[in-house]
Order: sequence, then structure tokens, then C-alpha cells
Amino acid sequence: GRLCGLAMVFETGLAELLQSQAARFLHGFNAEQLRLGVLSGRLELCNLTLNPEPLDSLLLESEIPCVVKAGLLSSAAVQVSLLQGELELTVDGLTLLLSPVCRRLSREEVLAHRTSEVQRLEFVHTRSQSQRRSLEREMFRQLFADYLSRLKVTVRNVHVRLEVEGECGDSRGGNTVFGAILSSCRITPLPLSSGGAAASFVGLPPYGGGSSGNSSGGQHGAASGDGRAAGAELLLAERIDVEGFAMYHDTPDIAKLHIDLETYNATRKCPHGVFERVDQARLSEALSRRLAAQLVAAPAGQLLPPTGFAVGVDMRSQPLREGHHVDSCLTMEVVVHVTGPSRLNFACSTVEYARWLARRMGDFQLWHFLHTEASPGANSSARWHLVRRFLALKRRIQGNKYSLEEAVAMRSHCKEYVRLYKKRFNGPESTIAWRKTLEPLTEEEGVRLEDIELVYPADKLVNFRLMAHAEMKTEAALNGSSPHSTRGVASPSASPASAWSGNAGDLYGRGARELTPLERLHLHGQQGYGAGIYRGLPPPSSSLKIRIDIQAPEGLCWICNLDASAHRTASGPSTPSAVAPSWALALDCSAQPVRVTLVDSIVDASVFGTVEIPPAPEGERNLALLLGRSAAAFASGSPGRRPRGAGHGPRGGGNTTAPSPDSGGEGLAEWCSILEFGGAFQLCSQAKTVFTSSPNSPWDVYVDLSCGQGELEAASERGGRPATFVDGGGKTLPPWNATPAKIVRTCDYKHQRLRVRVPLAMPSGQPGPLAEFFQWCSSAENSSPGRPPGGEPEDSAVAWFARHICTTRNLAVVRARIRLPPLSLGHLADDEAALLPCIDAACHLEHGGLVDGFVVGLHNLRHFAATFLTAAVCPAAAEHSGIGGASRCPGGAPPLPLLPLEEAPPLSLLAGAVLAALGIAGASRGCPQANTSDHAAGVRLSLERSGLTGCCAASGGSPESPAAMVSLSLVTLAVMAGRRIIWDMRDSRLDINADSADICTADIADEISGVHRLFGSALQALLSMGLPLHPRCAALAAWAGASEVLEALASPPHEGSCPPLRGGLVAWAARGALVNLSARQTDVVRWLLQRGHALDEPDAQLGRSLLDWAAWAGDVSLLGLALRGGLLPAPLRRSPGPGVQLLPSPLTLAVASRGTRAVSMLLRAAGDPHAQSGAGGVSPLLVAARH
Repeated sequence: GRLCGLAMVFETGLAELLQSQAARFLHGFNAEQLRLGVLSGRLELCNLTLNPEPLDSLLLESEIPCVVKAGLLSSAAVQVSLLQGELELTVDGLTLLLSPVCRRLSREEVLAHRTSEVQRLEFVHTRSQSQRRSLEREMFRQLFADYLSRLKVTVRNVHVRLEVEGECGDSRGGNTVFGAILSSCRITPLPLSSGGAAASFVGLPPYGGGSSGNSSGGQHGAASGDGRAAGAELLLAERIDVEGFAMYHDTPDIAKLHIDLETYNATRKCPHGVFERVDQARLSEALSRRLAAQLVAAPAGQLLPPTGFAVGVDMRSQPLREGHHVDSCLTMEVVVHVTGPSRLNFACSTVEYARWLARRMGDFQLWHFLHTEASPGANSSARWHLVRRFLALKRRIQGNKYSLEEAVAMRSHCKEYVRLYKKRFNGPESTIAWRKTLEPLTEEEGVRLEDIELVYPADKLVNFRLMAHAEMKTEAALNGSSPHSTRGVASPSASPASAWSGNAGDLYGRGARELTPLERLHLHGQQGYGAGIYRGLPPPSSSLKIRIDIQAPEGLCWICNLDASAHRTASGPSTPSAVAPSWALALDCSAQPVRVTLVDSIVDASVFGTVEIPPAPEGERNLALLLGRSAAAFASGSPGRRPRGAGHGPRGGGNTTAPSPDSGGEGLAEWCSILEFGGAFQLCSQAKTVFTSSPNSPWDVYVDLSCGQGELEAASERGGRPATFVDGGGKTLPPWNATPAKIVRTCDYKHQRLRVRVPLAMPSGQPGPLAEFFQWCSSAENSSPGRPPGGEPEDSAVAWFARHICTTRNLAVVRARIRLPPLSLGHLADDEAALLPCIDAACHLEHGGLVDGFVVGLHNLRHFAATFLTAAVCPAAAEHSGIGGASRCPGGAPPLPLLPLEEAPPLSLLAGAVLAALGIAGASRGCPQANTSDHAAGVRLSLERSGLTGCCAASGGSPESPAAMVSLSLVTLAVMAGRRIIWDMRDSRLDINADSADICTADIADEISGVHRLFGSALQALLSMGLPLHPRCAALAAWAGASEVLEALASPPHEGSCPPLRGGLVAWAARGALVNLSARQTDVVRWLLQRGHALDEPDAQLGRSLLDWAAWAGDVSLLGLALRGGLLPAPLRRSPGPGVQLLPSPLTLAVASRGTRAVSMLLRAAGDPHAQSGAGGVSPLLVAARH
């Protein structure tokens, strides 16, 4: 009985203590809400109303631009086990209502936030790297040993609701709501002897039930685990199990606000907050109904359907070798294992709202500076002044750009801050003996010090403080070694005023003193009070390596609804009568596991990330992009899938009841596959910081995208020729105009290809979205105000990227490589498809432009771009056959500026136009006629059916407009495809002899002809849409021997849609004979001569004629055509004036090309082997001797 009485007394005292302290965190707390059991060790609080002020302070410190309007908590229980020394915390029924309110911050709040930021940065920059690593290691060890290892946390039934009022919709007067729901979350510490939380996931294969992917992933995980256990010390191990996590989004038409901003602002200072006006029971009931409705809603109606995942967090101390020095670093390993399928359903409006919140978060960083400098304006002039101050702060704080007035003021503030900050260590209470007699910091000076701290960000303030500490260290060394100082104690006769006056003659002999202005200038140098204060602090070397491994064994299915707010018809704005049901896109790989890895390296300050998706099982669809007539097409998840547990047969065979993996559904539920990646998909990327003297360190970015795995097909017995290309089901896939028995490639990817279906029409025949999308891209609504539609450079993502490479310091190096299997391009309503070759390309971009790169089968990318896409002049000797390799430019040539890309049209217009043109070309293939005029008629008919005729007339028909880059891009793709075919079937093969060369050449010509005919029809479609023709398209087509493209330009579908072909094309056709098929180049020359082009017309770039380029290529057919036309080699072509380079003679070019037959023809045509020509004055005979 006495023990129970003591327990009751203790409970009463503890309840009174909790009730007195709970006012800081709770509203209206009383003893009835407390359940306390001293003997059982359990403390429980029920039916609580949270005080928003502590939560608002936490959001402010985290720089989250939100406030808590209301908070409810059903129960919070603490269970203490005194014998085991464990603590278990259980939270149930937590509900938070947030709002992104622009609340004015007080001076005290801003100063506290700035002080916290400065303290965090000082911890990093005022300690050495080894000291910081030792402190961090001990901190984590003690944190886990004393607290986290004894604490178990369970959270249930959490509902967080973000209500945005008056910031959404077309008129920015609508409301929207975002919400997150959590059913259960358990945080459990693991013993350090267990090997860590990540070790519990090693037994789980990262790729689910697959064979190859599982074994590789499991071996990798085991190997890494053994390596960690060998030389690492486990400091922390936690496992987090989450169940029933879901998210939802209420659009403005259905969003309901439970607490409006007017009520919040009126009751923010009240004792009970918003519950002074809002009934707590009704609010709790309304939120419970909304939560219950969300839990029973269909998965298609939720932003993120309920899913579960497990997270393992390990913190280890590992040895780090830096040269010959061995140090320790912290490694955090986070493994996220999604236990169910990953589904995400969002709309374009959701992305817009997320962007708005991101911009609000970026502007929130400026509120700390704006609210302390300016007060709310009472009139229009004051409000405009506040807007100007905000823009100036955004330029100075976020862009780190200063005007001359701001730079001078910052220099003055830096000197004043250093002087005042040093005074904080003066006075009688100073721990430094010789500073006790110096003048301390007064109250007015302290306010002035705070005023300066409110003006500049934390990194600038820490830089000021580091300069002050450097001065104090120098002064300590100076006064400690001075012969006139008595153990560092200043002489009583030395006044602080005279010490700070800077008079060196008065200081010497009087004891302690401070540095003079000249000494301070010598100490800091030009980088101190000069450019150093504007650059800020250099990024510190990190001591924490982070590795995040995300595994989704059951794949993902993410659905995007192209709602009316982001996808409008060309007839006018979004209205219920004018807008059809919106289309939907789905990124689907439900049959394939997904693995994402992110690694933060502390050695080179880089972040490396990979995305790996293995190939799907046989009979299942690979990673694909699906198109649905509406979101109803994906209401049940991934369509076209076999039920789990069903047998997997070959595609399209055996089981007739199996759903089609390519299309299905009816009406608004119709869907089809528009992009499918065959084979394994892998994306690797690395972003590394390049340390320079600029204020902002630029980035070194590397990207590698690959799909499938290239394998050589077994050659058939017919003369060593390769087998035909087959798909995963064993079906032969012929090229555009070939039969299955034709030769296709030598390096086709085995059973792998990239399938692209252009959605001009759905499989059922209803119109597709591409025409509407392209009209939206070229409409005035998608252009910036005051600019004509069709793509200004300011609106282009490509132009933005090119400007950042060439003119800014944000991107130092960008390296990219892409490897894709053969591309099957077809129309949804057409069973046949055009087979384009595989892609293997890379580029190296540095500050200034293009340095190097290659496209397999093409010339060196830099030389190719300089020849055709820019005005740069490259010497003819730089032309060579083969792929060119990835070596840097010889002789240290400067990067090639990306001037054409800086004038590129918007990416939406570029992609939409090219896809629409290729779709029109594919739809026009059904015409039975074979001549060019009938092909033009088919293109015209397809354009009229889709409603694209003349839809881009408003884009501007000038060849110099940015929209002309669309036609140039299409012709460039045609050239790349043709050159790749030559590489696959001839240049990369070693088994071609003289007997099979003619057969191989004929097959190559047929392949190239089919590809060029496709792009020729697509170019006709572009011109009929109203897009202008780039002036270099004809020259590029002539160089590649694309007679089909030239014929398309000569006979457009509509009169006046294409300008007449210019001169110089004969020389361009002869110039391409070096690397292309001689027969096709000769056909192009004959075709041009039949249409009135002059035989002796030179090219506009180098001034060389057909005879020169034919001799350089060693092409006997073109050389004979030139000689028969009367182009005889001149004995000597002298310079027109002194200092002008002489052009080499045709005979010299033929000798340099090692064309024996060409040299013989020129010698018989009176070519002089002794005539000197060229820059060095060498003769053909001397060139032959050198070679």
C-alpha cells in the first residue's frame, strides 16, 4: 500500500510537470488526457491538439516554405523498460494541415536562422579534415550506442495534407490539395554484430525471379558485403519498414479547403489557434471521411496507390587511402526495397503545381533577407520598390552577381565586420590575457554586427569570420613573441584607441597591439578583401560517402494524364465543349525489376548513378512507353499482361486467348505501345564538380545510354553473307523494301530492337494525338508573349544547353554516349515497318563547344559538323574513311562553337515535327505506285487526312529562321542512317572478297535507297506542313548520295513549298565519293546534270570542282565523266596574288589518294607530274615518292 501511495504521488507530480511544460507544444492540455503508469513504465497522451509554433520553427530551419494550420494527435505512448534499458515510442493518428503561406519573418527569427547556418558552416571550415572526421565518427558512435540502439519507434495512421489556396488554375484563383497517408512505419535498431541493415537485403535478389540478373546482383551484393566487413567498423544500423504509404492530389475542380487562410491569419495568435473558430470534432470527422474515401478509392484515382517498402540504413567507418596517407571516412549505405509494384498516376497539372512549389521554395531563401530590409508597402510606389528589391536580392543571393555599388558596399561591410567581430574577444572577460585591456564590443556595435549578418548569406559571413580569426592568430603570434610584451599582457599605458589607430610608431614598445591596415592587407592579399569575399567559401572536402540502392523487384508502371490544362486544342482555350478526353502516357516495365543506384564519391566530389532494367521474360513486353486514349486505358494497371503464374509462350503464338502486348482496348480505354526498348536497358550518369577560380564551380557531366547487347549473327553458307534479322519470336523482319531473303546487317543486335510506332491513328482507326500535339507545338499559345510561333531560341531547351556549353561556366565538360539496337519505325495502323540501323555515337563537349566525337560509320563528328553545319572551313586532307574514332582534334584545335544549336527551335517543335513527318511517310507507303510523283501524292493525301497541311505556315518560311533546323535535322538523320548501313555491311566486314564485293555493293545500294526514300517522303511532309528548308539540306543530301531526297526536293507535294535547288551540288556529290558508294554518287551527278546543273561549278566552301573531288576520291567513273565533259587538268594553277595558298592539282590529289587508275587517266589526259602546286610547291611525282 505504501508503494502504491508513493507511485500515486509521483504520478501526480509528474502530471503537473508535464502539464506545465506541455503548453509549448500542445493547445488546451489537461490531466484527463494523460495516462501514466509508473510501475508499468508506460506514459500515454490522448486526444491532443498540437501547437503549430514549434513545427513552424522546424519548417523554417529546414527551409520549407510552409506553415502548420492545424495538428491533431490521437495518442502518443512511451514504454520504458528499466531492466533492458530500452525505450519504445508509439504514435498513432497524427494529422497535419499545411499551407504554403508567405508569412513575414521577424528579425529574431531571421537572426536565429542565420546563426544556425553559420554554426553549421563553421563546424566544417574551422576544423581540419581529420579532426572533423574524428568528431563525426565519435558522434555517430555515441548517438547509436546511447540513444538509437535503445529506441524503437512505431508510427501509425499518419495523414499530412497540404492545402494551396488561390494559387492554381488558369486565373490563379483556384485551390489544390496534396496529401500523404501512412498506415504503419516501424523503426528498429539492429545489433552491430548482425552485419548491418543492408546485409538483411543481400538474400533478396535485386532482379526478382530472373536468372541472369539475380545471380549477378546477388554476387555483387555479397562481394560488397564481404569487402565492408573486412576493413570497416559498423557504427549504426537501422531498419525501417513502411506499409500502406499513399499520396493523392485533389485538382481545383474537386479540392476542398478545411481551413482557409483568413481563418488561420485571424486566429494565429489565439491560445487555441484555429480551433477558436473551427470545431475540432467536425474537423477530425471531415479528415477521417476524406482518409477513408482515399483508402477505398481505385488505384487509378490516386497519385500513389498504397505500397510498402523496407529501408536499411548502415553507417560505417572505413579506411580511405589518399596517396600515401590513410585516413578514415564515413560511409552511409541505404537500401530501399519496394515490396510491391511501383505505381504512380499524375497529370501535367500535377507537374505544374510541383514546379510552383519548387519555385516557392527557392524564393523562400530570399525571405530572410527581404523581410529585414523592407517593410510592406502601403502604396503602389512602395510595393514596386519591394519588387525591385526582391529581384536585386535574387540576382545577388542566388546568382552571386553584384553591381558596382553592391560590391563596394560589401567590401566596406567586410572590413567593418572583421573589426567588430574581433571586439567580441576583447574586454576584461576575455580568455586571452593581452586582450583584456582592449576595447570590448558595445551594445550599439553589437546591433551593427547583427545588421551586417542579416544582409549576407551564411557562407559570406563565415568567410568574414575566417579572416578575423586569421588576424587574431597573427596578432597572438606577434604579441606573444614581442620583446616589449610581458607574457602577452598589454602595457597599462597602451590605450585601446591608440592600439587601433594604426600608428606603428606608437605601438612599438608599448606591449600588445593589433595589426595595422598595411599588415592586414599583406595578410589577406588580393584574394582577401578583393575577389575572395565575393566568391564565398570553397566547397569543403566531404567526409561522408553515401550509397543508395533502390530495388523494385515487381517493376513499375507510371501513368501521366495529359490533362486539358496542359494539352489544349488549337481551336481555343480549355472549355468543356472544346476539349476532348485527355490522352494518357504510361511508362511500363511491370514484367521487369528495376534497380537504381546512387553513389556519392568523396575522392573526386562526384555523384554516380545507374538505372538497370534487365530484359523481360519470353512472351512479355519489355520496357515500353504506352499511349492511351484516356486514363481509363490504364485503370487496371499495366495492360496487355498475362496473369501472374500463367505460362509464357512466344509472342503471338500458341495461346490465342493471351492479350496482345502491343495494343488493345476499345473507345476511351484503347491503348497501344509507341516505344519499346528491346533487351536490357542501362543508363549511367556521373556529375562531378570541377574546382576553378570562378564563383560557381562548373560541372563535368557524363551520360551513357545503352539498350540491348550487340551480337554478331551467324553467317549463312551463301558466300559468307550474314543471316537475316529476326525478332524475339523468330519472325523474320525485312527492311523497308527488301524480302526476307535479302542481306541485312553484319552487326545486328540478336533478337533485340527498338520499336517506334508513330501514333497518327490508333489501331482501331480513330485519330491519334500526334496531329493535335504538333498543332499545339506550333500554335501561338505555346510561344512566349510577343514572339511569333515556331520556336524562338529563348524557348528552346537545345539552345539553352548550347549557350551553357559555349558562353557560361555552369557546364565545363559534357560527355555522352548512346548505343541503341536497330530501330523498327512504323505506323500504328500498318503491319509493315521500316528497319533503320543501330546507333552507336558519342560526343565530347567542353567550355566553348564541340571538341570531339564520333558516330559509327560517319566521319569524325567535329569534322562533319564543321563541313556541313557551320561556316568553318576544314582542309580536304582531314577527310578520311572509317568511323574516325574518339581522339581529340589534332594540333590542339579549339572547340567548334555550337552556333547552329544556339539558334535551334524548341525541342517540342523539333520532336513533334520529325515524328509527324516520319508518321506521314510511313502512312504514305501504302500507295502502289513507285514513281516520285505518286509518292508525293501519297504524302499529300496523308497530310490532308491528318489535318497537317500548312499547319506551320505561321512559323516563318525564311530559311534562316530557327524552324529551318527541323529539316536539317531530318536530312542529317538520313545521312547517319545511310553511312551506318555502309559500315555494317562493308566497312566493318573482313570476309568480303573481290568476288562478293559486287553483290554486297548492290545489296547496300538497295538498303540505302529504301532508307533515303523514307526520309525523302518525310522531308516532303515537312515542307508541306509549312516548315522552311535549310539552305544546307541539298548539299548534305548530294554529299551522301541521297538521290531520293533530292528528288523529293525537286518535286514537292505542293507548288512553292520548296525553293529551287541551288548550284554547287555537283561538286558536293563528287566530294562524297570518298566514303560513300561510288555508283550512287555517280547517279546523283548524272541526275543533277540532267536538270541543268553545270559540270564545272565549284563548291562554295573550298572552290574545287568535280574533277578535283573525283581525283581526291580516286573514283574512276566520276573522273571519266569529268574528263569526257571537257574538264582537263591544268598544268599549274598559280596563285592570284602573293601570300595566297596554291590549290593542289587534280593529279596531285589522285596521287595522294593512291588511286592508280585515276592517276593513269589523268596522265593520259595531259596531266603534268612535274608541275608544282599546293602550299609547299610539291609536284605529283614528289608526293608519289613520299607515299
